[in-house]
Amino acid sequence: MPGDKIIIVVSNEPWGKIWYSKQNWAYELSKKNNIVFFLSPPPGFKIFNIFRKPVCKKIYDNLYDISYFNFLPLTVKLLCFSAINDFVTGLKIARTIRLIAGKKDKILFSFDPFRFLKPSSLKVKKSLFFYVDVYKNKGLKKILNNVDFVVTVSKELSREVKNNTPVLTLSHGISTDEFSVTKAEMNDTDIKIPAKDYCIYVGAIDHKIDYELIKRISRAYPELLFLFIGPVSKVLNEQYKQLFNNNTESNILYYPPVFFKKLKYYIANARFAIAPLSSEFGCYMINSHKLLQYFALGKPVLSPLFAEYRDKQELIYSYNDELECIQQIQNILSNEPDELLMKKRIDFASQHTYSRLLKKIDIYFERKHICYTIATGSHVPYFSWFMHQVKINPTVRFSFIILDNKKNELVQEIERNGMNAYLINFCPDKRKRHMIMAALKMFFIFRKIRPDVVHSQLFDDAVPSMFAARLARIRKRVITKQDTAYHYNYVRKWVMFDKFNNANSTHVIAVSNEAGEFIEKVEKCPARKRLTIHHGVDPKQFLYPDIDEKNRIRKLYADENSFIVGTLARFIHWKNYHHIIEAAEICIRRHSDIVFAFWGSGELKEEVQNLIVQKGIENNVKIAEYYPRDKIQNVYAALDVYLHAAHMEPFGFVIAEAMMSGLPVVSTSTGAAKDAITHKQNGWLAEYNDINGLVDGIEYFYMNKVNKPWKPSRETAVKMYDISRMFEDYLKVYNS
Repeated sequence: MPGDKIIIVVSNEPWGKIWYSKQNWAYELSKKNNIVFFLSPPPGFKIFNIFRKPVCKKIYDNLYDISYFNFLPLTVKLLCFSAINDFVTGLKIARTIRLIAGKKDKILFSFDPFRFLKPSSLKVKKSLFFYVDVYKNKGLKKILNNVDFVVTVSKELSREVKNNTPVLTLSHGISTDEFSVTKAEMNDTDIKIPAKDYCIYVGAIDHKIDYELIKRISRAYPELLFLFIGPVSKVLNEQYKQLFNNNTESNILYYPPVFFKKLKYYIANARFAIAPLSSEFGCYMINSHKLLQYFALGKPVLSPLFAEYRDKQELIYSYNDELECIQQIQNILSNEPDELLMKKRIDFASQHTYSRLLKKIDIYFERKHICYTIATGSHVPYFSWFMHQVKINPTVRFSFIILDNKKNELVQEIERNGMNAYLINFCPDKRKRHMIMAALKMFFIFRKIRPDVVHSQLFDDAVPSMFAARLARIRKRVITKQDTAYHYNYVRKWVMFDKFNNANSTHVIAVSNEAGEFIEKVEKCPARKRLTIHHGVDPKQFLYPDIDEKNRIRKLYADENSFIVGTLARFIHWKNYHHIIEAAEICIRRHSDIVFAFWGSGELKEEVQNLIVQKGIENNVKIAEYYPRDKIQNVYAALDVYLHAAHMEPFGFVIAEAMMSGLPVVSTSTGAAKDAITHKQNGWLAEYNDINGLVDGIEYFYMNKVNKPWKPSRETAVKMYDISRMFEDYLKVYNS
């Protein structure tokens, strides 16, 4: 993590000679020129401690230990007391830190699921919780909900995080100090190395250790000394007492805790290391810090197979039962030291140094958090393409708010991809009331998750999201105007709300140049807010259609030698099917082998069907059967020309898709067609309401048939409408 930051480390273990992961993290963070305040757990409640101030003691350069005192009793058992206590003590601690380090923004690294469950009580700007062990207390769920993100040390623990908080799965870390031992250091008089061969265990001696196994392997190898170094649990079982207090096994030796930085001297002189954890508690499902200490010096390790090391089994002498454990000790004594394996263990440990882990946390911390809002009840392939871009880009993280009255396919896809989706009840039939309720709910979501950017897509989600984001003081509020001009053309009284959205946003994205001009001219959006970013499609989907399916579609709607003109659009006024029918009638009267096929649904479908029959062209004009959107490339491949007659189309995905398929496009001069097509060079443009212009375009490609895929059309689409380019342009807005 870059230096010059104030970092508060909240620990459930006090500062001392025994170091766990939290002490190591505090030390490593301080080495990066950050000012680190280590909060040791407070002593038991005493009434005269209520008015005591926190005591701050300097340990190293840039590292301080703060001892503080509880304001209330029973803070672990009663969450209501805990909240009050955290608030009061948090004010005192924040004041103490401010006197030493000034008023810089603070970051919280919490390892404690019992205290400061609401990071804001310590006046921090960002927060993370290290989930390093299995906790069962009530406060765990609360802190997981309140921090900005969670760091776990194993995939098993990551699966335990059930809420919407982002999770980063790392491993335990190891300091670069642990990889070498010099002769001068070994001359330290405080270090008492046993005179005979020994194996070593360092760490807490508690209920998680398999004492029965230790007794049996010590008896199987009486000539080998088993050295245990670490703190002893206050709760002692009978097995422990027999082994360590009664000295029933002469080759088991116990040393009290030594300063963490001196443990490596004992490890370096050991024949091998052990981690004899009991399967009863599932300890080996969690990544172990001890193993990295052993690996850093190349030592062979005898242990159960930890879940995180299943693909690194050659590094560990693992066992499933007592007999296998005894045999593995023999294998170690016979085969070690193995220089190649020593190097592999050291290389593995070096991949988990704190410097490397801090870089990963930096990336996670510095990522822009984008909250993407969508009002829709259906799933479209465009969203799948977008989700892929989100997943492969490490510089941003996304949350989603979906407005719908059920858990739709979008929500399911978001969750499948491991991202957060908030579902807000919304029904278009109750639009006004539900918009008000959605705005209120969004406000509280924004206040909780604190995104850097809120990005809306459609009118129904833009109204509540832009308003709520502005109230929540989200600095960057982006709206993509996918339905530009709809209200102006069909429900003009709602244009005032388009202007309302523009006023609440900081960036207004038009999806075509024509749409951008309309937004400025009619909706009075300031030019400084407005920019154009074209939508994008995935080129890969349209490069390789299914040839057999393409041929099936052609045979279904036309003869082998027919010239097929296709349109994929909803049957609504906006798409001008009446003009398409008139153009089709003229073309068919002139060329009987031209066939028209329409794919779509909508309120005017029956009306269009009746018009086709009235004009007597039903043999050459077909309303096609439904075709899955995720395989639509096969439809484009079956066509000879794509025809589009819409008026004031904001973009027109079908234009981009048809061109990406290498298909000649004949279109009114609107949306994506107007921006991409140069007349007669890579397509054909006709003016609005110019039916003869559409006919001329169809006849132009009928008389001058092109080889598909048509290179001029495809190259333009790849250059302008690749979804990766769209996403890059979005990133520029997010990061501006």
